[in-house]
Amino acid sequence: MPQISYIKYTEVLEARRYDAEYFKPFNLTAEKLITNSDFLYLENLGKFIIGPFGSTVKVEDYVEDKQYKYIRGKDIKNGVLSDVDNSAVNKEKFDSLPKYHLKNNDVLITVVGTLGNVAIYRDSFGPAIFSCKSTVFRSNKINPEFLMIFLDTK
Repeated sequence: MPQISYIKYTEVLEARRYDAEYFKPFNLTAEKLITNSDFLYLENLGKFIIGPFGSTVKVEDYVEDKQYKYIRGKDIKNGVLSDVDNSAVNKEKFDSLPKYHLKNNDVLITVVGTLGNVAIYRDSFGPAIFSCKSTVFRSNKINPEFLMIFLDTK
């Protein structure tokens, strides 16, 4: 349903936000609930690892042998890493990008395309690196399942 909100220019300046989504009543209420509770920033519970620059892995780097998987944004859906149409890279490319090697319980979050899809990487998935379409949150201080559910719910 369409909705009209009136926002004072001074509120926009104070919030330092110019996107209309931020000022939706639901979002403002959610922000107030969060900031009025006892919380920690994720950066205090682990670290974010930003995916490699877009041209680091190109389509021509993909190989048929699926031993070293390359997780793209479209592979992260509904809390699951898709194993259906995976891309993969050769061992040399994989070894050249150690910063992007996934570790057990890494939480992948899409940041390009459909924002905010979340999944947990497990070692049983096999060796993998992730693309620039997602970021990884790595922590041993927070349960990855809890974080995934938290990020997936209102």
